Amino acid sequence: MKISRSGPSINHIFFVDDSLIFCKADTNQAEEVLRILETSEKDSGQMINMEKSSVFFSKNVAQEDQKEICNRLGNLKMVHQGKYLGLPMVITRTKEQIFGYIRDKCQKTISNWCNKKLSQAGKEVLLKAIIMAMPTYAMSCFKLLVKLCKDIHALMARFWWGGDNEKRKVH
Repeated sequence: MKISRSGPSINHIFFVDDSLIFCKADTNQAEEVLRILETSEKDSGQMINMEKSSVFFSKNVAQEDQKEICNRLGNLKMVHQGKYLGLPMVITRTKEQIFGYIRDKCQKTISNWCNKKLSQAGKEVLLKAIIMAMPTYAMSCFKLLVKLCKDIHALMARFWWGGDNEKRKVH
């Protein structure tokens, strides 16, 4: 989901008690957001946890304006690249930078297995049960880059055929 045609994408997996409020980045709108939050608290009987709340600004909002708005909102923290349920809320940089952690996690896990004497069946179980599961959740929300998928596949193939990340095994 995108905020606007040229705006950032947003993760669509939010729980019922989570909300996104969009508004123009000015102090009048910040006051209106506070009014909306107060009304919501009164109507629902639940308090909003401002410790868990944050604000995100587009790159077009001046630093001074960001600070002023955050102050008006009760010193809310600014997020530049927050995560929700382990996935990025907003895609602002390249997907390769954002989802590179998946490849790194797979690589680290496989490198921990390289010193173990495992049968082909053991390797197959580890690859299918653990490595192939790592990108699954992210893939349920985002279309991952083909390059990232190929990199993970290459890590799996290298482990399967007996090599590790630094040296290749002849087969």
